[in-house]
Amino acid sequence: MTIAIGLLATDGVVIAADTQDAVNQKLAESFCLSAGNTLNDLTALLNASLDDFYTHHVLLPQERKDKHFDLVLGATQGNDTRLWLSDQTVLRRSNTYGAVGSGAEYATVLLSRIYTQLPLSKATVLAAYTIFLVKEFVEGCGKNTEVVVLDGGQARMLADSDIALMEYHFNHALKLDSMMVHYIIGRRVPDENAALNNLTGYLKSLRTSLEENPNITAEIRGWDIDWDE
Repeated sequence: MTIAIGLLATDGVVIAADTQDAVNQKLAESFCLSAGNTLNDLTALLNASLDDFYTHHVLLPQERKDKHFDLVLGATQGNDTRLWLSDQTVLRRSNTYGAVGSGAEYATVLLSRIYTQLPLSKATVLAAYTIFLVKEFVEGCGKNTEVVVLDGGQARMLADSDIALMEYHFNHALKLDSMMVHYIIGRRVPDENAALNNLTGYLKSLRTSLEENPNITAEIRGWDIDWDE
């Protein structure tokens, strides 16, 4: 397992993961077939599905260390939204966010700093950004990112091209982060006002690119700071 996260938004749920591992098909089918039930019924069905899977496929407790898996699950029904995390046969509900896999510790620390409950349009970007950083800094996490948005009882997956554009901008955000650290610690610049204008311009262009039109790329170039050494 590498990394999967779930975020509760104000109007739905976002689930995102890298593509190192696939979701267990049996559990995925059980989840989909229960769409007509209430979310309380769905919770009971998911608990039963986890227990049944471990009973039939992970027979002995000593086997569970090697065959153990975790899941992030989400559902919406009307105004009711749910996010669950599994740990063997235990299903735990989260009212904010959750992460599983080898990158979960890094993702949890990151989300503890940057998460707030946002509309789906913003939570989707936040989820993609979190997975991007985990792939960058946690060994074994990688390949492509997949993002699923749950809203009004329906699910839709973001297009690979949309995620690729977001990750293009996230790479620039990493560069901006590095520039800000160098500026904060007092690295010398020949022109203080020019340095601040470049930082502000870089930040505004990233915001515009991600918020208004993800296809804008030209504006986020050329904002490097001229350092004095």
